[in-house]
Amino acid sequence: MLEYNSAVPFYEQVARLIRHDIETGKFSDTNRLPSEEALSQSYAVSRITIRRAVNELVETGLVEKKQGKGTFICRPKLHKDFKYPATSFSDMCKSNGMHASSKVLEAAIVTPKKVTVCQRLGLVEGEKAVRIMRLRLADKKPLVIEDVYFPMQYAYLLSIDLEHDSLYRYLREEKKVEVVAGDLTLRIAHPDAWEAKILGVSRNESLLRMSGTTYCSTGEILHSCDQILILLSGKEAKVHGQQQISRIDRYCCRRGLWFFIAPCSRNCNNHLGKGSTILGRTEKQYQ
Repeated sequence: MLEYNSAVPFYEQVARLIRHDIETGKFSDTNRLPSEEALSQSYAVSRITIRRAVNELVETGLVEKKQGKGTFICRPKLHKDFKYPATSFSDMCKSNGMHASSKVLEAAIVTPKKVTVCQRLGLVEGEKAVRIMRLRLADKKPLVIEDVYFPMQYAYLLSIDLEHDSLYRYLREEKKVEVVAGDLTLRIAHPDAWEAKILGVSRNESLLRMSGTTYCSTGEILHSCDQILILLSGKEAKVHGQQQISRIDRYCCRRGLWFFIAPCSRNCNNHLGKGSTILGRTEKQYQ
């Protein structure tokens, strides 16, 4: 719903509404957006506002315009079902001699509206989940927006100090829940206006979007997670005391912190191009 007294421009609000509708599967039947006229009527705004909102989504890589055909929802440009060992943000910061902290953006029991979240968690329509959305910081500098949904049996996580404690540490040490691995889908994209403001980057910045599912040692689903993080060059660092490998298995952030993604394999090179690396600005080859 549009907020008429908000300082956020209408086109940005409409862009977020359209993004929400895309993520909840409203346009999944055709995989394309309706015409400007239809969108204008649906969201009760002018065609000029719709045009600016759609251009906003084009800039983020969520949709693309095809001349004479319409506006289509984009598939991820880099899509690979990686398996990765679970490593917490707090542990990675500690390994790099940095202090991890968080700013809670939302922590509540909700009914997920995103189709992808419901599918990952195996939720039926109307079933609730625990949502924890945080801005993750290293040495007080924003690095990641993290949006995580847990099944309801993990509602107790809402009672811990979400700004300073590690969820994985708490689960491991207090609840004896071993987090072992996960699946990830990756793509390079520009942030929307809200994400850019929260992370303190420009709208033209190329960031990494990660989405997927993390599992417990029992094989049960622990959570669904969507993240957007800063991709840039920086110094080589360590994760859990092991020297990083300079290939696709590592992504580097501007502030000098490396994020562990997945072990490199032959399939990785086949997918991304022989000898490809994702270090510094090499993400341009995937745009």
